[in-house]
Order: sequence, then structure tokens, then C-alpha cells
Amino acid sequence: MRTPSLPPKWIVCGPTAQEAIYGEPTQPNDPNRLRLYGMLEFGGYQIYEMPADISPSVVVKFFGVGSHGVINSGGDPTELIAKVAIVADKIAKIVPARPFFADEAGLKLKFLRKVTKADLKKIEALFPEDEMLGLGFERYVSEWDGESGMLDSVIKEGLFHFWWD
Repeated sequence: MRTPSLPPKWIVCGPTAQEAIYGEPTQPNDPNRLRLYGMLEFGGYQIYEMPADISPSVVVKFFGVGSHGVINSGGDPTELIAKVAIVADKIAKIVPARPFFADEAGLKLKFLRKVTKADLKKIEALFPEDEMLGLGFERYVSEWDGESGMLDSVIKEGLFHFWWD
């Protein structure tokens, strides 16, 4: 099992139940800190606390987000993780966001302001059609009805979900 050292100022608050990860963890009272659900390989989900100004790329690299996406394809997980880290940071620059879930098969970013249609166009442009599934856009492709905007759920939910199944 991959057990990297915790980045500076991170703490592990303890394990959490599997069913809890479908929501958001309770945030600390300190506005300079945030919590997320995370799992390293198959070690079970934990609650991690870190500085609130953490970039999504640090979270992506620590948890190996996207590596699940190359299990069956034989691709290079290090290369995909690096690409996902770049895209996650770009999304957070378009609309400020904080991570609240991360594992090898997914990352959830909660937006800190309302997302607009113009924001969605910029976000969607980060996912070239031939790379959508590889970059974790699978949820949006699989749920798309073919008529509405592919990312309309992002406005309603206020989050972006990278996902590989």
C-alpha cells in the first residue's frame, strides 16, 4: 500500500464510514482549515484536515487521483495524475473551489461562488473530446441526456466531480 508522508500542516482526524463519503465532512471552526474525505489505495476512508488555501493539485498528487483510470488501459498513472492536477487547478482558477473528497478514482471540488454558464464553457474547454473520459469527465458524459448542457448539473450542485469507474 502506498503511504506517502503527509504534506506540511495536514493531520489525519480518523476513519469515517463508507456511507459518509457521499456528503461533505463537517468543516472545522477555523476558516483557515478544511477537511476532506480521502483514501489511499484500499486503506479505508479517513478524514484529513489541511490548510484551507491548499491547491487542488496537491490533493490530486497526494491521493493519486486518476490512477484508477489507467488500471485497465495500461497507461502511465504518473502522467495522468499530473494532467488531472493541472486541470483541477485550472478549474479552481475559473471558479474558486476547495476539495472535499479524493481517492484514486475521483475528486470532488466544491465551488465557493455560484457557477455561471460562461464558467461552464471555460471548464468544458479544459476537456478535449478525445481526452474527456481519460481526464475524469466520465460522470458528465454518462449522465448527459444529449440535449441539455453537459455540465448543467455543476451549476445545480455547486461542485465538479472528476470520476473514473
